[in-house]
Parts: sequence; structure tokens; C-alpha cells
Amino acid sequence: KRLAGGIAHNFNDLLTVIMGNIELVRELPLDKEQMQQCLGDVAKASARAAELSTMMLTYLGFPPSQPNRIELSSTIEQILSVLQSTLHGAVHFSFIPSPDPIHINGNRTQIAHLINNLIENSVEAIGKRAGSITVMVYEDYYRTSPTSYHGERLKPGRYVCIEIRDTGCGMEPETLEKAIDPFFTTHFTGRGLGLSAVWGIVHAHHGAFFLNSEPGQGTVARAFFPPAAPKTTMRIQPSMAIA
Repeated sequence: KRLAGGIAHNFNDLLTVIMGNIELVRELPLDKEQMQQCLGDVAKASARAAELSTMMLTYLGFPPSQPNRIELSSTIEQILSVLQSTLHGAVHFSFIPSPDPIHINGNRTQIAHLINNLIENSVEAIGKRAGSITVMVYEDYYRTSPTSYHGERLKPGRYVCIEIRDTGCGMEPETLEKAIDPFFTTHFTGRGLGLSAVWGIVHAHHGAFFLNSEPGQGTVARAFFPPAAPKTTMRIQPSMAIA
């Protein structure tokens, strides 16, 4: 019900912008500058609607389009170099990459969206206070089957992990339980998919998403991905000489 309501609310807002500007263009004698403003608003609303549709497909677990082999540490470092400039001075930011190159098969745009959402949540949780955000990338083998707060089980095996820790306000159990629900927010209505989009991106990459948080203790988000198979080089045997 929340999912359907959130979609309807967001699309109604976007359609109101599109239809309202079209009516202005039809009914009023607008000059060129006013016309461009109306068409610009229509274009922005249309792009937002397309983005919302893509996010819904991601949440529903559709596989990433055009998956590529991604070296995760260097990719995330590039993404973070842009995001870091948006943090206020009281936030201490650190990135701990894997000592060795590690690869996954995926979509770079979706990985960037995942990182952006998690960092944004951490910044909001810290607020205007001093705090820290730590991003780590590593690969490990899990012999047991850990289970997430939301009942998600990680099968034994080797995984690549993106881990983001913050020293923000943390979440009450009731909030943590609903955190990955579509359109759930502790802010204003219709905020967006947020952590549910992160959950969808991870599952579209055949991974698992673990979220742990306690009030006053901050939050730890871990996105687990299957590592890409090592590249193999084909050895060409020299042709045998014909006598």
C-alpha cells in the first residue's frame, strides 16, 4: 500500500508540473524566455519521472543494464571525490580501499547511486554536529551464514563488500525495521525510494544488503556482491609444421 501510494503521489506531482506548463504554453501569449522556462520545467519533470521509473525497476530487482567488469576501489574513489565536496566541515571523511584490485560485474551508474544514497543518509544522520563517515571496500570469505536484521541470509562463500559507517544519531528498532520499505521516511511525505533503492540495486547485482543501527551509536551499512570471475587468457598453441 505504501509503495503504490508513494508512486501515485510522486507521479501526480510530476504530471501536475507537466500539464500545468503545457496549459500555460497553450493559453497564454508567452514570450520566448517564458516559453523556454515552461519547456524547461516540463523537461525536468519528465526526466524525474523517467528516473523514478528506473528506480522502481531497480527496487523490483531487475538486473542492471549493460553490466561491465568494475574495479570497485578505484570506481568508488572517483565517486567519493565528488561527494566529499558536499560535506560540511565538521564531518571527518575517510576512505579505506582494498589493498588489492577487486572486481564485480555490474552497472557503474547504479553503484554510484547506491554510494550517493548511503552517504546522503549518513550526512543527514550526523546533521550539523561533528561526526565521521568511513567507507571501506574489501573482499572476504564467509564460512558461516550471517543473517541481517531484516532476515536476509548470506550464503557461505567469497564476497566483495562496500561498508559505510557513520557516527550519526542511529535508528530506533521501529525505524530500522521499516528503513528499506519503499517511500518510508522520517522526513516529508514522498521523499523517494532511498534505502529501498539501495536494497534493489544490491539484489539486482545478486548480492545482499545488511543494515545495523542503534540509537546514539551510528549506523553500519554493508552491501555484499559476488566477485567477478578472474580474467582468463587464452593460450594459442603453435601450429604444427607440415612435413
